[in-house]
Formats: sequence, structure tokens, C-alpha cells
Amino acid sequence: MKTKKIKKIFLNFFKQNNHKIIKGSSIIPKKDNTLLFTNAGMNQFKNYFLEKKKIKYKKIVTSQKCIRTGGKDDDIRKVGNTPYHHTSFEMLGNFSFGGYSKKQAILYAWNILTNKKYFNLNKNKIFVTVNYKDKETYNIWSKIIKVSKKNIKNTKKDSSENFWEMGKTGPCGPSTEIYYKKKYIEKKKKKNMLVEIWNIVFIQYNKISKNKLIKLNNLYIDTGMGLERIAHILQKVNSTYEIDIFKKIKKKIIKISDKKKICKKFINIIIDHIRTIYFITLEKINPSNKHQGYILKKIIRRTLLYGEKLKIKSPFLYKLIKKIINKKNNNKIKLYKKNIKNILKEEEKTFKNTIKTGILYLNKKIKNKNINESTVFYLYDTLGLPIDLTIKICKKNFIKIDKKKILQIIEENKNKNKKNKFLKKTYASYNFFTKATKFLGYEKNKTTSIIKEIYIKKNKKKNILYQESGIIILNKTTFYGKSSGQIGDSGKIYNKKSIFLVEKTEKTNNIILHIGKVIKGNFSVKDKVISKIDTNNRSCIQANHTSTHILHKSLKQILGEEIVQKGSNIKKKYFTFDFSYSKKILETEIYKIEKIVNKEIQKNHFVKKEIIDKKRYLEKYKKKVLEKKYNTIRIVKIGKFSSELCAGTHVNYTGEIGIFKISKIYKISNANYRIKAVTKNYALKKICTNQNIINLISKKIKVTKKNILEKIHSICKKNKLLEKKIFSLKKKLFNKKIKKILNNRIKINKYFLIIKFFINEKNILLRNLIDKIEKKNNKIIIIFGNIKKENIYIIIKITKQLSNKINAIKILKKINMQTGGKGGGNKKFAQGGNKNITLTKKILKNIKVWFPYK
Repeated sequence: MKTKKIKKIFLNFFKQNNHKIIKGSSIIPKKDNTLLFTNAGMNQFKNYFLEKKKIKYKKIVTSQKCIRTGGKDDDIRKVGNTPYHHTSFEMLGNFSFGGYSKKQAILYAWNILTNKKYFNLNKNKIFVTVNYKDKETYNIWSKIIKVSKKNIKNTKKDSSENFWEMGKTGPCGPSTEIYYKKKYIEKKKKKNMLVEIWNIVFIQYNKISKNKLIKLNNLYIDTGMGLERIAHILQKVNSTYEIDIFKKIKKKIIKISDKKKICKKFINIIIDHIRTIYFITLEKINPSNKHQGYILKKIIRRTLLYGEKLKIKSPFLYKLIKKIINKKNNNKIKLYKKNIKNILKEEEKTFKNTIKTGILYLNKKIKNKNINESTVFYLYDTLGLPIDLTIKICKKNFIKIDKKKILQIIEENKNKNKKNKFLKKTYASYNFFTKATKFLGYEKNKTTSIIKEIYIKKNKKKNILYQESGIIILNKTTFYGKSSGQIGDSGKIYNKKSIFLVEKTEKTNNIILHIGKVIKGNFSVKDKVISKIDTNNRSCIQANHTSTHILHKSLKQILGEEIVQKGSNIKKKYFTFDFSYSKKILETEIYKIEKIVNKEIQKNHFVKKEIIDKKRYLEKYKKKVLEKKYNTIRIVKIGKFSSELCAGTHVNYTGEIGIFKISKIYKISNANYRIKAVTKNYALKKICTNQNIINLISKKIKVTKKNILEKIHSICKKNKLLEKKIFSLKKKLFNKKIKKILNNRIKINKYFLIIKFFINEKNILLRNLIDKIEKKNNKIIIIFGNIKKENIYIIIKITKQLSNKINAIKILKKINMQTGGKGGGNKKFAQGGNKNITLTKKILKNIKVWFPYK
């Protein structure tokens, strides 16, 4: 029975029993900041279980894609070590919101599992567990279903088993788990194991904190059965990794692996992880150092590590993702498949470079016998070298590393970061008592308001005096509070006697905070005041914000629909716009983007701001909307060119922007770019500055502006030719000096030594000179010092006949100990440098005193 058919049977069974089939939600929870990923089928129904919302259907059935890579349900370490654990899987579930009882839920499960029409499992091989307090469930299994008491297990009183929780808080309750006895082959031996296939949860409580449960008004049913687990039982295979949906991926991994290094566990880990990568990238998430992007990056790198263990040499992730993309009914991912493949290729290159850099650093530390748990943490945290790989390399070199200490350092570092984050969220920790501020800034620049609250250093006050800094909260305001990527307004709050200078405006829980200083008089709560924004400041911010919308659409036109906005920062003088894109952005493309933006500005489009009801928006545009607390949607339309949801402030006509100029475009992470741009007078200033630079260059090189590029190319070509000539002349000159250099050698103990200093020479020339000297005399030590600006670079070469007696790296270390320099190498060749030129010269002149060989 194929996986697709199993899913169909399950959904149809419950449909026939009056359940409504509902689509699984996105794997990124839209409304729940307690979860990074959807980890169960019930996530989308959380508010219905908590009785915050009323549901339309009492009986529901779903198939939900889930990811478990953290928290209480972190399965990442179990993957590959058991025959049935995954970080990503599909959960089949039926739910009741007052539609049926515990008895009915258990009868449904028993019927579909054991009935010949459906899954036809052997009744004697089914085992169940029940919460020790739940006598009702125990009786249903033993007296109604008539499962043998030997096959029913009560959890112990001190156990947390058979009590399901969604997370640290939220809906929870006792559960009954269904297991199936199955034979597994491990190391050519048959072994009986009980595998959990279905969990039926009776949601009765809302968990408020660690030790506090509040009983809900009704009993709710939440069940979950792993599609992959039931499939591997019905398909009679040895593990979930051998079911039909993984066969093509498995074949491909074996094909590209080194046949001598084939390892079942490593293959299974790659199979699991590539599917998780697929689920996450489908949601337009790119590898990064934050939130879901960080998990994606971690899983990609973990997959690559196991690829290394299988000796897969060429980039392979994008080849495996093809096996999923090319399946039917995946139109959504087909749209982004090029982007996904490029992202994975780029991430693989980056990781290989990371591994090389990390291992080089590690080997240096091992040679110097200077490695401990802090070094391992540095390699992991800064250079990205996985801890397990570092420990493995250390073990080979007989160095013991305490993994517990490393985990302790990681935890301490996490706590430091948490404290820093908490300090940054200053205004979130205030206890404001007022209601939401009424914002009038879309239509007005000033309004009459009443002071509702005053805060000075977190303390609620009745007054704020002359020269005091603090926060003023008004009943209504024209000041825009920092949000939607847009900086808050500045301006003033005043009356006849007093002025409060608003330096910045923040927003928390729809309360607008006017932050600043009293520069005249004083203010009290309940004072009637006028709030007036700095209109020049606002007009610059508005021009920049509207430009982000035009830029977003222009990027899609030039770079492709697959680009995804990742954030923006809109200020007075400039704005930044972040987006995902996996390829290199060409200069010609930047020019085209600028051209489109300026063309749309010049068309002087009317910028329409439309506020509509959420339901009407869904009916009219048939698009998903970010779920927020409010029920109205604000759409910003720029002519027929662009239409986006936005709560920010905008110009009325695009002509008000004046002009647009990209000042910088750069990568902020793998497959993520940032554009920095300017508008209005700031753009004009940028263009004028650039033009002045061009004028100065054209005067300097004595050419017209039309021919400036041609002339610069010509100068560059000439310079390259001259550099080659200089190089070959110096080479000849050095060759002539070889005799003189050899004649100036000094004798120390039994050895001959050449010490010579150069100024601003290329290392390649000095290496060439060393090779020539070695051909003339193979029993000599060569030390060159190359002075460049404020540094001295040292090259040490031990010729063939002496390389078994003298060590180049030891000589370099002796120099570095006194100069504080750095460097590396081996016994034949070493190079390094320091900033102490005078001391280095002195040390080398006195080499006879300290030379370490007799």
C-alpha cells in the first residue's frame, strides 16, 4: 500500500464519519511566537482548544507537515539511530471540538487500524499506554475494545509520560498511545520492537506556567499518527527510510557515494535532512543566523558533514532536492526550484571553505599544543566548525576534550546574549496602563491631544520638568511610532508655556511613545497640548518608504519573481532593503533596476492608501494575509505598478520622491542581499558627488567624459605590461646578485646562513630568488625580511641537505616570541610577520647569540 493511498484512506475514513477535511497549515506558525516550526497537527487549532475562538466544524481531519528540531520534541539526535525517527514528517490527525467522546475517538482509531477494509493490522500486536490517573480510558481499552490487559500499560505516578503538551505553555492533557509490535533486522539479527504509531490526546487543560494548569470548559480530542510510521508497517519494510517516497533519494545517495564508505545510518540521516530542507525552503526561508534560517543552515551543514563521511566529493544537495522537486503536484516549489538549487550550491561552497579554514586553525593549535574547550567553542561559534568534527580530530591526535564543558560554555554564552537582548527591549519591559493611542498621522501633521501618561526612567510620574528627559503618551497623535521597517517621527509637543522636543517615537502594543526632553516649561498628566511632527523629516521618510515598494516590484521584474523581501530599514537620509537572491547581481542589472524605479517616479503615479475589511480583502484578492490582531487591512497602491499591504506613511504622488539612486548593494549572508539607496536631495547630492569625481578623473587623465572608460582600460593594460616588465627586470637583477648574496653568507656553528632585507618586494620574486640560491648551494639557511609600510614579513627556507637537522618553524617562533609576531609553516619552510621592524632587524643581526642549533 503506497503512502499516497494510506493518506487517502485515512482522510476518506473520517470524511465518511462526518469529519471536515481541512488543509494542513504552513510549517511556519503564523500567529504563534512560542514555536519556530509547526510540530503537530493541532497547532493551527490552538486558539479553538484554548476556547479563545469558536470553530465552524466540530469534527475535523487533516494531514499536516511537521518539523521537530528543538524543544521537548527535538528528534535530530535520534535520526539514523532508530528505524523510525525523523526531523520532518507528515502527521495524520482527527480532531473533536465537542463532537465526540474519549470512547468514540478510541473506537475510530481501533476500527481504521484493524478493520480489513482499511489497514487490517494484527490485533494481538497492538499495545497501548494510558495515563495512570485516566481510569476511563483504561476501561475503554480493556472492557469495550477488549484489548488484553497484558497489552495495556499504565504509566508510573512519577512519570511525565502519557501527558501531552504542545510546548512550555498552551493546551495539554492526558493521552493514550498506540504501539505496534514489529520485527526489525539489526546487524543481521531479528529484534522485536514496539513502535508508537498513534497518539490520542484528551485536551482538558491550558498550561499557564511550569506548575500551573487551568481546566478548560470542555473535553477536546487531538490525535496524531505518523504517515511514515504506519506506511513502513503496511509496506512491510525494515524502517521508515525504506518506504516508497524515499526510494529515489536513497538510490541517488548510494550512486554518488564512495561504495567503500556506504553506511546505512549516514544515508538515513541525509534522506531525512534533505526532506526537512525541502519543507523549509518551500516557505521561502533562506539559510541565515536567525530563527528558521538558522535551523535550515544547521541542517544543511549537518547533511554536508554526513556527505563528507560518505566521501561524496562534488556538490550533491541540489541533485537530491531535484528528486523531490520533480515529483508531481509541486507547482509551488517548481517556481522557486532554480533559486533553491543555487542557494544549496552556494551554501555547500561556503561550508567547504568554512571546514578548510577551521581545520587549518585547529591543526595549528594542535601543533602548538594550545587547545582546550574554549578553543573548540571558538571554532564552533566563530569559524563554524562542528563540535563533533573538532573532537574527532583531537581524539586522533590524543587530545582529550570534555564535551560537557563545551556545552556549558555554549549555555553561558546563550544566557549572555539573552541578557543583552533583554536590555535592548527597553520599552517592552515598561508597564503601561493606558489604552492604544489613536494615530491620525496619515491625514494630519498636527493635532490637539491630552497627556495620558508620563514616564521618567521607567517610573510613572504626574509631571515632567524643564530639562528632564522621558516619555509622553497622548490619547491621539500625528507621530508615527517605529514599525513596518519605518523609523519613528520627530517633532514637538507644546502649549503656550512649554515645549517637549520629541527626538524619536516608538510603538509597543499599539501605544505610541513620544521620547524626548522638555526644553521649555513643564508638563503634567491631563494637560491639553498640540503634537506636531517635523514635516521635512516625515517627507524624506515617506519618499524612502514609497521607494521601497517601487524597488521591490522592479527587483522582481529584473531578477525574477523568486526574490523575497527580507526586511527594510527606512530612515530620513537613506533606506535599506533586504531580499533573497542566490545569483550574482550584475552592474547592468543594477542600472536597469534604477532606470525602472526612476521611470515610475517620473510618471507621478497617485499613491492610493485603501483600508478594507480583512474578509473583503480575501474575497477580492484571493491572497493569504499575515494574520494580525486587527481585522482591517491597509493596501498601498502605486498606480497600476505596485500593490502591497503596508501600515507605513507614504507620499501622495510618486513625483514627490524626485529622484532615486542606489548607493550600495552587497551580500549580508549567503543568498541574501542588501540595497542601500537614497532619494530626494540626498540622491541629488550623491549624483553630484559622483559627477565631480568623474570630472576630476577626466581632468587628471586628460580625456573627455565620453572616452573616460576607454582611457582607464588603456591605462590598466599599460600598467599590467609595465608590472610584467618590472618583474622580469628585477628577476634578472636578483639573478645577478646571487653570487654577491652567497659571498655575504655568515657561518654559525656548523652551518651557513644568509640574512637579507628587502623593501616592498613581491613574495613571488623572493620565492624565485630562494629557489635559485638553493640550486647553487643546498647546504644553507635563508632568512629574508621584506619591509612593507609598517610591517616586516619574514621568509625562512631550510635547503634540502639541512632539513632533517634544522627546523624553520622553530627559528620563526624564536623571532615571534620577542616581537609578538605571527606565522606558520613546517620544518623546511616558514613565513610570518610583525610590526616591530627595528627589533626584528636587531634580533637577526644578533642571530649568533640565540641561534638554536650547535
